[in-house]
Amino acid sequence: MVFHGKPSKACAECRQRRTKCDLSKPSCSQCIRANRTCPGYREGLIIHDESEALWAKFSSGTGQKKDGSPPRTVSLTRDAESTSFFSYSINDSRLDRDLEPKSWVSSLISTPAISAEDQATSFFFGNYVAGREMRDTCGNYQYLSAIYANQPVGIPLRQAIAAVGLAGLANFWKAPSIMAQANNAYCTALRLINTGLGNIEEAKSDQTVVAILLLGLYETNTTNGARSMKSWTEHILGATALIQLRGKKSLSSYLGRNIFVHLRNGVIASCVQRHSAVPKSIYELTKFAMQYETPVEKASTNLGLIVTEYTALRSSMSSLEDLKDLRNLVASLWDLDIKYLNWAQNLPPEMLVTPVPAPPASRGKEVWGEDYHLYNSIYIAGIWNNYRCARILNNELLRQQVSSLLHWGSPLNPHEMQTEQGAISYENILHIAISTISSLANDIFASVPFFLSTTTQDAPRALAGNLVLWPLYLAAKTTTATTNVQIWAAGRLGFIANTIGIRNAAPPYAGYAKEVELVGAEAGSGMEEAL
Repeated sequence: MVFHGKPSKACAECRQRRTKCDLSKPSCSQCIRANRTCPGYREGLIIHDESEALWAKFSSGTGQKKDGSPPRTVSLTRDAESTSFFSYSINDSRLDRDLEPKSWVSSLISTPAISAEDQATSFFFGNYVAGREMRDTCGNYQYLSAIYANQPVGIPLRQAIAAVGLAGLANFWKAPSIMAQANNAYCTALRLINTGLGNIEEAKSDQTVVAILLLGLYETNTTNGARSMKSWTEHILGATALIQLRGKKSLSSYLGRNIFVHLRNGVIASCVQRHSAVPKSIYELTKFAMQYETPVEKASTNLGLIVTEYTALRSSMSSLEDLKDLRNLVASLWDLDIKYLNWAQNLPPEMLVTPVPAPPASRGKEVWGEDYHLYNSIYIAGIWNNYRCARILNNELLRQQVSSLLHWGSPLNPHEMQTEQGAISYENILHIAISTISSLANDIFASVPFFLSTTTQDAPRALAGNLVLWPLYLAAKTTTATTNVQIWAAGRLGFIANTIGIRNAAPPYAGYAKEVELVGAEAGSGMEEAL
């Protein structure tokens, strides 16, 4: 008997269009919205006749496939210029840069006596490397398919991947012995990377930069609190230095751009959390890379450029001296909020959000509120939540500064601010900021089912869990969040920690043991520190 993988539960129309199916009966919401007939849902067990394939396998004495193509081989070779560096390559004439990772990962699963490294690699690709829906997008680990298809993969990268994979298995099975293996793989990767940094070409290589990013992911998944934040930041800063060495030349390739965008997103997030400005070199490389981007990628980049402005503004706040400076800060934050709003109103059609009424039985459980959101991919859903988080931070800071202005400047004169839209009172600005925060937080809550649903097409669970972890935490810590929604958010964080196995979700979840209080690694001790 051959296991072909768990078949999708989605209806045929949703599978063909690669959209999320909510499995409603008698017709799913996607089909109802598109005014088409829903064909219903197939059985979970599908029987395939493997007789012909089995006969062909045993009839061939040479191991050649029926189409005459050579069999796939994996070879282990020693680098001629180094006595301590090994690499392996995949030899298959049909492999190209668009290699689908699941095709070779599944072959690992079916091979007897699988090594721990291979099992960890399989786990990593199955949980972090997106499939077809995200193949043409930047900023996530899908570029690893191209590396494995086109380059001999060195030990540092292999060990970094194994470390993350083993950590995921250890968290899932709650197995300290596997976590010890993960730590050994992490230390091996770190030691080899540090050794390789002495060679400038090796230091600038794709695999070195990616391995460092993976070590940061390992820290996020295995530790919590200040240590996780500090270690992750160190890895991000290290990779940033290497990206600067690589320069603009590396951005002309698909792989180089993907690696850069992935790192850039981490740099921006780190700068937001540390209240520091994004380095000028990252800004310049970002502007240069835009000429190669798709409309969706440009939308993501434009959002990042607005956040870059926010980091510069936030880093300058230590120089505030009087009410005039405070008024100028409020005006700048207001202008940034207008830029965020304009960004959201001028997106390509494929980034539109589809609200769907939630089944009554799911409300307060998988879904918060009366509806949830559907997106074309978790990549697009992630961009939307990045926007919501960035704008929440901007409006929380705006709310704080306006409150201070009203308190320190009482009676305030002038009591209003001049904008391009006309004069607006500071009291009204405060009201708008609070209302905006509430609306954005509710939109994040509505996105959670899409990330955590088991029916989301081609969405690796750990990748989806990592993408929604920080937005969910932030939304639950806003000034407008109620106790009930915080309890619901804690339950979703518990699902991410216990079912998906991301340890960084555990501290916020555990914080509800006695009272409703989120305490997480990603934002210090709360929203005030996050700002």
